[in-house]
Amino acid sequence: MNTPSHTEIFKVILGDASKSRHVVFIYHDETVFNAHDAHSSVWVDPMGGGAVRPKGKGKGIMVSDYIKEFGGYLHLTEEELAKARLDFVSFPKEARDLLEYQKDGYWDNEKFLKSVRRAVRIAEFKYPATHYDLVLIFDHSSGHLAYSEDALNECRSWRKAT
Repeated sequence: MNTPSHTEIFKVILGDASKSRHVVFIYHDETVFNAHDAHSSVWVDPMGGGAVRPKGKGKGIMVSDYIKEFGGYLHLTEEELAKARLDFVSFPKEARDLLEYQKDGYWDNEKFLKSVRRAVRIAEFKYPATHYDLVLIFDHSSGHLAYSEDALNECRSWRKAT
């Protein structure tokens, strides 16, 4: 087994040191870049006409990715990918998603769940359940409301006061 370095993981001792487990924290976030985000200049007619400003934000690209607490973005090295593809012909190298608006549609629950499944697949290969516990952390976004029926959901765990 290819064990990550001590700087890549956070070790949690659960009582007995012989039963120690490694916990890997993986954070998800996304951002959007638009063609006219950084435009502070405008075209001006030298004959005294009005300024020509871009209409709208322009083309956009959304980037969604997973980052580990230690060790950077969630991905497989070339060596890990070659090993994974011995058992699985099609295996993703990285968890990053790039989505161009209009061309690829919009980021919806279906795309989000596909992204999570790919990230979990990579993380489970990189950090086997025999030695590691994975904790995926998501910010609160309406785009993250997609979950399976048996998912752990804080809203459903509250009990009514009696």
